[in-house]
Amino acid sequence: MIKNLFLIIFFVLGCSTKPKSLPIWVVKTENNSIEWIGIGSSKLSREVAIKSAINSIASQISVHIKSNIQSKISEHNSQFNQYSKSIIESRVDISLPEIEINEVIKIEETWYARATLHKENYYTKLEKKRENAVKNATSLLNKSKNLNVLSSLQALFRAYQEIVEFLDVPINIVINNKSVNLYTEIIKEFNDVIQNIKIKPEKSNYTLKSIIPLNKIIPVKIISNNDMSTEGLPFLVKSNSGEINTSLFVDNDLLNIFIKNINSSKLIDNLSIKLDISSILNIKNVPIQFDIIHSNNIIFDIIPAKFYVESSEYNLGEKLEIKVIYPIITQYIINDFGGIISNNRDESDIVLNIDSRTKRGNDGKNEWGVYKTFVDFKIDLISNYNNHIFFNFSNNKIYGGDFISHKNAGSQAFNNLATELKEEILPIMYKSLVQN
Repeated sequence: MIKNLFLIIFFVLGCSTKPKSLPIWVVKTENNSIEWIGIGSSKLSREVAIKSAINSIASQISVHIKSNIQSKISEHNSQFNQYSKSIIESRVDISLPEIEINEVIKIEETWYARATLHKENYYTKLEKKRENAVKNATSLLNKSKNLNVLSSLQALFRAYQEIVEFLDVPINIVINNKSVNLYTEIIKEFNDVIQNIKIKPEKSNYTLKSIIPLNKIIPVKIISNNDMSTEGLPFLVKSNSGEINTSLFVDNDLLNIFIKNINSSKLIDNLSIKLDISSILNIKNVPIQFDIIHSNNIIFDIIPAKFYVESSEYNLGEKLEIKVIYPIITQYIINDFGGIISNNRDESDIVLNIDSRTKRGNDGKNEWGVYKTFVDFKIDLISNYNNHIFFNFSNNKIYGGDFISHKNAGSQAFNNLATELKEEILPIMYKSLVQN
């Protein structure tokens, strides 16, 4: 029995498969001066193992480039993140087609892949790409001198984009028998073109009345000191007060800024006219060296508009001793319009004619014992200059109810009208005025 047991154990051990040992390239890999080596593994699939090996090489190249960029940029006292990411991504993209998959094996449940990138092939391809970039950038730099301002700025930025991936190594070219740094020359030219742009408003200060529709055009001359055309240049126009067309383009050396109206939250405000670099370069995040603020300002002295308010208020034919509607209207004009209430109609800018009269809604108590009274409300908002009607409104549906009398119901109708004024009618009136 024991003899048979030994035979069984010997048979089992003899038939069992010894685990395969890992190749030396999986266990120990050393890079050398000839090539980069990447090892990848995966239990998922052969393809994932290969991708892991490729990523290993890409990571090594990234670290190598990052180290070089950091040392170069620190020499020039610049910011590392300005273009390091694009350089690294570009170099990795260059390397991927040149990577060779040398070996892929499966041991037990795991795939292993070995990839290499020949350094001489990589650097040869990189140098060829660098030469083409320098050639294209130099051509764009020279071309920019014979274009209008808009096209010149765009050409200079494209020149920068051509070489941005290669700025870890200084790029020198010869201009007028003088050796210059290509990157520095592009930035200098870009700055020069912008600084030669002159933003010249017709006037530096305007006095404007608030609220009333102005529909005023303010012309701003846009010229270049170096005689380059400024046609099509985009500008951003900004003011804290009023409605103004905010995005403009130069037409025949002019920006025509259209001011629809001004509000009087302030008595003085600045209109900023700023060159729109982002639109020129057609990118959202402008690199810091191109994000140049070039602007001018126009000062607005804002005068509050004068309002003359005439309000007739009658409850069942009896003139109200203490008006209900008038104080609501005037307070709204002061607080929300920033206007001034004038006692002189002739000196006012805008006239408000208001008529509020109540009438019985039934002959007596209704079946619930309620007296019902309606208020007939009318309001006109008129320009005192040309009698233009900005706003007119009427409502005869608002009513009040009371158990004692129609007069009390009329008082309630006025209170309900006051609520309606604050919540709906006056905001509509304001919107109508500023949109005229």
